[in-house]
Amino acid sequence: EVPTCLLALGSVFPQYRTDIGFGVTFFITRLMFNSYLAYRLYCLSPEGMIWRVCTAVLCMHLYWFYKWATVYGSKIGATTVKI
Repeated sequence: EVPTCLLALGSVFPQYRTDIGFGVTFFITRLMFNSYLAYRLYCLSPEGMIWRVCTAVLCMHLYWFYKWATVYGSKIGATTVKI
């Protein structure tokens, strides 16, 4: 996955670390795509179990993104000059 590759690249080569790149790719691949996937699976089989599992995974990704956004947001707030 792209977000995991960006994290690994930043760990091996610190000059290539990009927090915003990770956040954007995480949002696109894990939140938007998984939302679409859960919706499509629900449309195919509303009584099925797989879309429920996909939704549970999506909730976990939402929590992880929320935690990342709060840490990233605090880093941005600490570097800006307040007047």
